[in-house]
Amino acid sequence: WYSFNSGSTTAISGGGIKLASIVAVNTTLAACAGGVFSMLWSMFWTGAMMVEPMATGILGGLVGICASCDVVSQWESIIIGTMAAFFSINTVDVINHLRIDDPCAATAIHMASGLWGVIAVGLFARPELCMGGADIVGLFHGGGGEETGVRV
Repeated sequence: WYSFNSGSTTAISGGGIKLASIVAVNTTLAACAGGVFSMLWSMFWTGAMMVEPMATGILGGLVGICASCDVVSQWESIIIGTMAAFFSINTVDVINHLRIDDPCAATAIHMASGLWGVIAVGLFARPELCMGGADIVGLFHGGGGEETGVRV
């Protein structure tokens, strides 16, 4: 994820290294938030901290932050990672309940967290962080819902 998210900035000069470092920090925070949330979630539901939900939450956080890692602040990446973990863990449960064969939870993680991540751009994008002339303004920063509507 670090080479994908941070490396996608494709710039080291002209402010690119700053953007790459912001992306790396946001990626890390989302993954950590997903892992912590998942451990607490499994402790609440099963009475034990389980590795499978933790791994699902970490991966969910990583998938969820991909779309917005360069246009959100650090505290927003924590929210995005937490919500991505919530969606991925619960989607794993739904897929298992439906008896769909997905042994490594790839469908649940990528579908649920990916959808949430795309919608999160429309909610949390900050215009001051957008580079390259893009004017993306999330709903929570005065965007009026247009960007969220495009993403849904």
